[in-house]
Parts: sequence; C-alpha cells; structure tokens
Amino acid sequence: MGCPFVIEYPVIAPSGDVSACCGLGSVAGLWYDEEFIFGNIKNETLKDIFEKMENDLLLNFISINGPYKLIKLLKEKYPEAKIREKYINICDVCLEIFSHKEFKNELLNLLIPFKNDLYIKKMYSHYSNKATKEKAQLTMELK
Repeated sequence: MGCPFVIEYPVIAPSGDVSACCGLGSVAGLWYDEEFIFGNIKNETLKDIFEKMENDLLLNFISINGPYKLIKLLKEKYPEAKIREKYINICDVCLEIFSHKEFKNELLNLLIPFKNDLYIKKMYSHYSNKATKEKAQLTMELK
C-alpha cells in the first residue's frame, strides 16, 4: 500500500521551506531534517519544488509502495538492526525508518533496482488518474 500523503500533501513552513508531507522534514512534524526540504517558496516556484519531489526516487517509492515495503527492505538488508515491529500509523513507519541515520546513505542504493518499475507505475497512475478525471468531467457535462 502506497502512502497517500507524500508528495500529494506537501507542507509549507512559515519560513517558506517545502517538505514532501507533514512528517518528512516538516517543522510541523515530530522532527526536522533538512534533507527532506525540497525548496523554499521565497527562492523558487512551487512548480519547480513539486517537480523535484515528483522526480525523487525515495519519495516515489514511498508514494507507490509505502513505507512498510521500505522497512521490509531495510530489515532484509540489516537483519541485526533494531527496527520496531509495531507502528501506530503509516507516518510512524517513516519516523522509524528515518530516525536511523545509519540507513540514510543506504536507502537510495536499496531503491535503484526499483527505479524502472517505479517509473512505469507512476506513468500508469498518472494516465489512469487523468482518464478518471476526464470521465468524471464528461459525466458532469452530460448532466
């Protein structure tokens, strides 16, 4: 199950910093990590910031597959790591993953084999969402 929040519901902090969701890097979230700040609306357009988020491999993986799949990959790669087994919600899973600083550099290496598959899923999702929107719009016009 993918995460319905990452990329789709970014957060703009009072400073102008834009993060991918209310948890990843957000000053509104439980923790703050500059690596998950994708830009600042005082220095660049929202369109440019969204484009960076939409092209980010890690965010796309979380969006399409969810953080549970990511934590499963980490557990397989690092069976000795002290990773919790139970979570309050989907956001808590991300908090667990990204609180382990030792995984930060390894995360992207784990995701490289999924890069092409993610691109295909993203394109399929884009076109199926577009078709659904067009069908809904046509239905509304017919009424």
